Amino acid sequence: MFTTPVSERRLADADPGRALVRLMGGVPALRSRWLAAVQEMRERLLPVLAARTGRPADSLEVRLLAGAVLDAFTAAVEHWAAQDEPEDLFALTRRALPFLRLDEL
Repeated sequence: MFTTPVSERRLADADPGRALVRLMGGVPALRSRWLAAVQEMRERLLPVLAARTGRPADSLEVRLLAGAVLDAFTAAVEHWAAQDEPEDLFALTRRALPFLRLDEL
């Protein structure tokens, strides 16, 4: 997800991205759009997690897991954006995801 050349170029200058994330948190219309985008990502993530867990994509467990993964990512991005001296976004995401114990699936 973050390892494509395009992603690396976009994150090379992180200040505009961090400013956008901060703005989305303070402007209700932008926050609403962000939440809609997260919902779209959740729908795309469901079949991936279903295949990994062996459960139906519409099961409660898979839906909960998709929400947890996206919340972990969102928390990492918001933490990154809020810092005056931001940590590396890749590192923050790698720190957040192990708490979900996805390797046990």
